[in-house]
Amino acid sequence: MYCIVYLSRALVEFDSDEILELANRAADRNRVARITGYLCFTAKQFVQYLEGDEAAIAKLMSVIENDERHKILSVVGSSVIQRRFPEWNMLALDRNDIDSVTDRLIAEFLRFLGMKHHTDKAEYADPLWKMMDVMAQRVRDYS
Repeated sequence: MYCIVYLSRALVEFDSDEILELANRAADRNRVARITGYLCFTAKQFVQYLEGDEAAIAKLMSVIENDERHKILSVVGSSVIQRRFPEWNMLALDRNDIDSVTDRLIAEFLRFLGMKHHTDKAEYADPLWKMMDVMAQRVRDYS
């Protein structure tokens, strides 16, 4: 089992209906590939978390990386023992769903991006994964 989280910047305008449509199409594809996760869009930035078979995640990331509607700023991946979001083939979250956790996650990503040396970036991965755990618990509590 593998997970990946990335931060990207939108290069085109998205409204809430378009984000929901994007998430619904992704959920259909992800169900077949047995990928779960969420997509959060706020202030022209996407945070997406994906989990599943490593080969399936790599194939999906290839498609995502070539999508010209956004530019990926940072990607962090790791092996995981179990899924954080087993029920979500692709849940669309907005700022109101998990505001403070999303804000902290984006802040950590921006700090991660500012690191000059790749080896230094490794120490920032752990806080990102811990925030994913907090986010998963908060959304379960919220549901």
